[in-house]
Amino acid sequence: MNTTFKEENNDFVMYFEGRLDTAAAPAVEKEMLPLNDCMGHDIILDCSKMEYISSSGLRIFLSILKNAKPKGSHVFIRGLNSELQQVFAMTGFTKTAGYREAMDDVKHGRVTHYDSLKDFYKEMGL
Repeated sequence: MNTTFKEENNDFVMYFEGRLDTAAAPAVEKEMLPLNDCMGHDIILDCSKMEYISSSGLRIFLSILKNAKPKGSHVFIRGLNSELQQVFAMTGFTKTAGYREAMDDVKHGRVTHYDSLKDFYKEMGL
């Protein structure tokens, strides 16, 4: 798994390439530490080149969401392939974080999302 962090248009963007499996999760979690300083920045998780995500990877995404909300930031996901779309939909994550195919939707306010773990757990029936 390769990750790249960039600041683009006042947003923090993390690009993922490869498989975010259990073995890769600890290293990816460390590489995502810059996202913890998101005050005043929204976070975009670009999964355009992600091939797979495990439950460990989903946990990392949820921790980013949990950290961002109290700082007034939002988390958006873009570029999920069809298999990842199914995983994110089955877990309810697409309703927890803004899920978009194009940056345009993010920038022009055409985003519907929940940005709290409470909403996520409610969606999951927990």
